[in-house]
Amino acid sequence: MTKRPDEAVDGPGFATLSMASLLSETARRFPERPALHFAGSTVTYGELWKQTCAYAGALRARGIGRGSRVAMIVPNVPDFPRVYFAVLSLGAVVVPVHLLFKAREIEYVLQDSEADLVIAAAPMLAEAGPAAEAADLPLLMVLQPPSDDPDVKYPRLEAEAEVADPLVRHLPVHPTDAATILYTSGTTGQPKGRGLSRLRSRAGALFAHRCLQPRPGRRRVRRASAVSCLWADGGDEHVLPLRSLNHSASRI
Repeated sequence: MTKRPDEAVDGPGFATLSMASLLSETARRFPERPALHFAGSTVTYGELWKQTCAYAGALRARGIGRGSRVAMIVPNVPDFPRVYFAVLSLGAVVVPVHLLFKAREIEYVLQDSEADLVIAAAPMLAEAGPAAEAADLPLLMVLQPPSDDPDVKYPRLEAEAEVADPLVRHLPVHPTDAATILYTSGTTGQPKGRGLSRLRSRAGALFAHRCLQPRPGRRRVRRASAVSCLWADGGDEHVLPLRSLNHSASRI
């Protein structure tokens, strides 16, 4: 018996289920509204999407595209959503890595997830650098000021984004395509990875956004522990929490 196509999944409108569309559509509707407050500075939705597209252009120039897997070892700072949505906007898969992992644990995740590229914050390079080299993977760093120091061995994503052609529009994806691969902390053995589809990730984002909406008699919650809920709808502003997004994401 021939299986009938599911219009909700295979219909012409499936592209709007992209996780990247959450940010791009909000930036289009509310470009001047604050998206993030961090360390005394504010990033608007328009600015955040522009920065995301710049990062995506740099990643595309390195061959990252649909189905690629990009591991990111970035703390809970504005570069996290920039990298996160840049990867998703290219149709690639995000592999967040626990910030407390040591080099051998990071190496295991890189190999097990079949990552194509590593993006690491400068403070994480002591563990991320050796892990990427052991896994024979290229590494881009963020949160590293420009420097002429010859001992700086990894290229800066920010510098490559300045010269690359920015992404114009996020790539359409199928709802069942993987969005992320999340790993457990590995306290009882090797970390175990689990893939989450675009549809499931978006549904989780919308659910989280609804839970964070103010209700009569309840104080509004502005601190979110999952990056996906920050741009679900309505252009609300958010304060990045001190706890790492990676730390929360690793518990599945």
